[in-house]
Amino acid sequence: EMRLLHEAFYELTQAQEAESRQAAARRCEQLLEQHRARFARSEQLLRVNMALSKAADEASILEAIALYAQPLGAKRISITFLYTNAEGCIVRAAPQAIWLNGTVSLPDFSRSNRKRPYFSEEWWQGDYSQPFFAEDLQSDPRLTPENARRFLEVYGVRAMVALFLQVGGLPNAVVFVYWEQPRSFSEDE
Repeated sequence: EMRLLHEAFYELTQAQEAESRQAAARRCEQLLEQHRARFARSEQLLRVNMALSKAADEASILEAIALYAQPLGAKRISITFLYTNAEGCIVRAAPQAIWLNGTVSLPDFSRSNRKRPYFSEEWWQGDYSQPFFAEDLQSDPRLTPENARRFLEVYGVRAMVALFLQVGGLPNAVVFVYWEQPRSFSEDE
């Protein structure tokens, strides 16, 4: 009986050790996968940073940003130059270039398109250091129903992020990135 009890205890110990090794191996695999994902993200951000550092015009800025945004499903990216008054308030916005489904264009924005959605400085409340996220433009309370409808009709988009490019603490341009469908933005994004 003692021998049987000893053998059972030995088998149980061996099984527990095997389970422990398997759990450790699974944890190592998870950590390796997390490391690979962080490394891939770092490589991607490095490519974007290198492209931005070489950007000499609006088209190359948009192409650099697309290196990051396109894999996330972005449909449209645009850059708009901003002009501020002495108090630092935006007084004029001048759209410059659009990246649409992989192609950069420099349309003639001089002809007014009254149907285009408009962007309100109130969205940022004067804090140009923070990006503006809209996970669903159709239900975002910061937009009027008319403006939300324009985003969908004119651009065919439902989600947006906008961030300011600053010079001397003042907004110099704003980059808009759009998605066709509503989306939840991750902490990394």
